[in-house]
Amino acid sequence: MRDLPSDLPEDPTSEQVNAWVELAELVGDDSFRQTVRRMVLSGEEDNRLEYGLNLRPLVLEHAGGALSRGIAPESPRTHLILERIMPDDLPAEETAALITWLEMVAEPRVERYWQLLSILKGQEFWNKVGQTRAADVSFVLDELTGAHPLWKGASLIAPSRIAMAGHSAGGASAIAAMLNDTRVRAGLNMDGTTFSPIPNSGLSRPFLFLGAQAMHSPGGKDTAWERDWAHLTGWKRWLVVTGAEHASFTDTALLVEQLGIYRNPGLSAERAVEITRGTVRAFLDLHLHHKPHPLLDKPSTRYPEVKRCDVVQKTCA
Repeated sequence: MRDLPSDLPEDPTSEQVNAWVELAELVGDDSFRQTVRRMVLSGEEDNRLEYGLNLRPLVLEHAGGALSRGIAPESPRTHLILERIMPDDLPAEETAALITWLEMVAEPRVERYWQLLSILKGQEFWNKVGQTRAADVSFVLDELTGAHPLWKGASLIAPSRIAMAGHSAGGASAIAAMLNDTRVRAGLNMDGTTFSPIPNSGLSRPFLFLGAQAMHSPGGKDTAWERDWAHLTGWKRWLVVTGAEHASFTDTALLVEQLGIYRNPGLSAERAVEITRGTVRAFLDLHLHHKPHPLLDKPSTRYPEVKRCDVVQKTCA
C-alpha cells in the first residue's frame, strides 16, 4: 500500500478521478489490504519472487508440454509434472512460502490495483516507461541484426519479419517500440493498459489488441485502447476473450491451477493457453508470413470464446 498516492494530481483528468474513487473502494476491503501488504513485505524479506521468475521456463517446458500432449491440470499425472517444476533443493518452508506468494499473485483484484495506480501516476511517468522499453527493444535488435551480431545464431533472424508481442506492460510497450523503431513490423498487446500515446500522424503498421472481455471491451473500464484505436491507421483488430482474467494470457494461470491455488471459474488455464497460442500464431502468420487466418476476421467455431469488437457500436461478438 506504500505506493498509494496521498492526494489526487493537481489537475486530475476524469479518468484519474474515477480511478481514485474505485481505488478507495478497493483498498477499503480489509482482506485486500492484507493481501497487498503481504506482497510488499514478501518482496523485501525473501527471494520468493526470484523463485517465481525462475519457474517460468520450467512451466513452459513441462506444464506447457503436458498440455500439448492432452494432460489436463486435474489429471492424476499432474504431481509428476510439478516435481519437475518446483526447485529440487527448495526447503519445505520455502516451498510453502512460494505457494503463498503465488496465491497472492493470482488474486484478480491485485492486477486492478496496479492498473488504477498506473492511471494516478500520470502520463509523464508512463512516457518514461515506454521510452525505456522501446530503447531496450532497439538495443536488442541492433545487437542481433547489426553488422557484427554477438549471437552466433543471428543469421536465423529475418530482419523483415520482426514483431513484438507482450502481456500487460510488455504488451502496452509494443506501441512505444513500434513508434521508435520501424524494424518492428507488427505489434500485439495482450491485456495491457497502453501508456504511450500515438501521435496524430498515426501508426500504420499492423496491431492487435487481445484482452479479457470484462476489462477491455469498448466502453469498459479501461479507456486507453479506444484512445489508441483511433490513431491506428493500418490493419487492426480488437479481440476479447470471454471468461478470461489478466493472468489468463500467461503461464501464471497454468501454474497456480496446477498447484491447486486458484482456478478461474470463467476459463480454465488449459483453454486459455490454447486460445492465446492460436490467436498469437494467427496474427504472426498473417503479418510475417502472409498466411491469412479466419480467426482474425470472423467468429471461430474452434475458439468461440474469442470475440471481435466493433468500437463504434461498442459491441463484441
